[in-house]
Amino acid sequence: MGDFTHDVVVVIPLVKNSPPPPGLRRWPEPGEAFLSPGLIEAGKGERVTSRYGRFAGVISKDGLESPGERFAYVSPAAGLADRENMWEVAGFGRQGAGFPMGRHVYVFDVDRLYWGLLGLAVVPSLLLAAVAARGMNTVRERERGPVRAGHAGQRPGRLPRVPRPLALGAAASCAVSLCALFTDLHVPGVDFVVDRADVRSALPLVGAAHLVTLLTVPALLVGLRRRPTGNPKPRRCHIARHAHRIRRGCCWLFLLALLVTVRGTELAPANTRLTVYLTGLAIAVICAPATILTALTAGGGLLVRAGHRKGTKTVQTMGVALKRHPLPLTALVSAVVLSLTLAGQALLWSGMPGDLASEARGTRERVGTSIVEVSSHASADGMRAFEKALPDKARLLAVRDRGDDARGNPRIELVGSCAALHEFAAPCSPEPTDITGGGGHAGDARLGEFMRWNGLGPTGGALTATHRSPAREATDTARPVWLIVLGSDGASLSVPDVKRLAHRHLSATNSVDTPGGTWIVGTGMSREASQWVLLLSFVMVFCVVAAAGALAAPVAGREELGPLALWTALFVLPLIAAGLSEVLASWLASPMDSPAWPSVTIIALAPLTCAAAAAAGLITIVFLSARPADRSIITTLASAVSTV
Repeated sequence: MGDFTHDVVVVIPLVKNSPPPPGLRRWPEPGEAFLSPGLIEAGKGERVTSRYGRFAGVISKDGLESPGERFAYVSPAAGLADRENMWEVAGFGRQGAGFPMGRHVYVFDVDRLYWGLLGLAVVPSLLLAAVAARGMNTVRERERGPVRAGHAGQRPGRLPRVPRPLALGAAASCAVSLCALFTDLHVPGVDFVVDRADVRSALPLVGAAHLVTLLTVPALLVGLRRRPTGNPKPRRCHIARHAHRIRRGCCWLFLLALLVTVRGTELAPANTRLTVYLTGLAIAVICAPATILTALTAGGGLLVRAGHRKGTKTVQTMGVALKRHPLPLTALVSAVVLSLTLAGQALLWSGMPGDLASEARGTRERVGTSIVEVSSHASADGMRAFEKALPDKARLLAVRDRGDDARGNPRIELVGSCAALHEFAAPCSPEPTDITGGGGHAGDARLGEFMRWNGLGPTGGALTATHRSPAREATDTARPVWLIVLGSDGASLSVPDVKRLAHRHLSATNSVDTPGGTWIVGTGMSREASQWVLLLSFVMVFCVVAAAGALAAPVAGREELGPLALWTALFVLPLIAAGLSEVLASWLASPMDSPAWPSVTIIALAPLTCAAAAAAGLITIVFLSARPADRSIITTLASAVSTV
């Protein structure tokens, strides 16, 4: 459907009163079709309910692997059944029997999802929970400070309202789990529906997950307590003496690594491109925090001078804060930059379409849908009816495979009316005329794309054109017929309409797409994987930025900045960094990305910028509005929900 795969099963009952396929209340009558809800939803724009014949009803969930599966049962109309290529089956439901079908064929193994959940969701959530737990311990230590100073009459400080965030986080996660128990939930941003039956079957695991979450934050609170120590002797750090030189060296190394990653990869030999790319990328990621620290320190000096010159105390105070305590804001900005860069790399390697799919996308961009290829079993009458039903702006050509020559090069003949042949600038002659190296190829891009995808060209193969009725090529219904539908004068055709006409007049089983379109459809697994990576990366960016913001907010507050300066430091600065990180991530991915079909673009990374903005905004609002004892509690609530 569109560029996504779906299953169509043609069924003809051989025994009277035999049970219908799973999910159907009855067998479809000739010319009828039952469709799954997922297929109906995905094909709304293509009017899929009328593609395979009369719409007879919806396949129930009992007959589907998942509620969102795209599936259809079709009973061919009279004369359209290709019985020679159909299988005789004795039942339904056995996995591994017969031809593989179902949603599991078009998605990656669940192990990849588990690794993605661990790296992009669980670990960042634990990081946020750890930062929140450490913040709560800090609040507790400050509350118990007077007791340690000798005020024995006061009550010792308690753990500040730990049950409340845990209870709220558990309630939020339990509400989602209860909804999943009684209704099918659509995962946002992903073409997947969580089946309530699957959730019920995994109820012990769901309960165990909630229990682990309730135990995680208290364990972090206990494990991250600051233990009292004596008066440790200050240690001399020899690296600190050369910190300025190291940062300056990292800046130059960062710029050099960017240049090598983006441009050096193109100049490297083919067998070393990946090594050069990954090496430059790793160096750029390692040196990025030092470069950010240098930039913030230099920016702080500029703000101090600008504020002193213009007499603006807020700007001057913020510049002083950047110069005195650049590390917390460096951690915040680095969290934004590195999380978006790593997310861009995850999108790149999960959604890489492949060379042939990229070439097919390039073909579609060059010629659009002005040429559509049809492969189907058809009779001569069916081909005549199909040609008659085509729009006025459409022309039909039949493709005849004349076999390979002595060198193994293909020989193909185009058969059609004079009007159709003229679309390819081919001569109209009843005798086969060679057009392989003729002027028509140079004058019509569609012919060039057809020849390229079929191995024809000046170096090998032969393409001829003959004026003859295409229906004469359908005398033998045992072999598929290869057809080309052309838009008159390069006009675009409606591929869904051509599919509908092919199912109505040619055969119940056919393939209709633009040249090379099957390679685009074959990338459905990678695109669904990219959707999952984007969703999990949203969680990662939110948790990492929120954790870094929770660390930076108290330090920024100690400088007694005004609300505007705090908003600038904790929200505006990360937002600007997120926008620049989108450009950086797409730039770093460009050497390995497909020019015709890029996986990492500014538009694709826009949801991750929203995640960074949401995390930074949440931390800023909490820090400005909540009491000191409540700031870490709200952060802990966010960590509890994220962990679940």
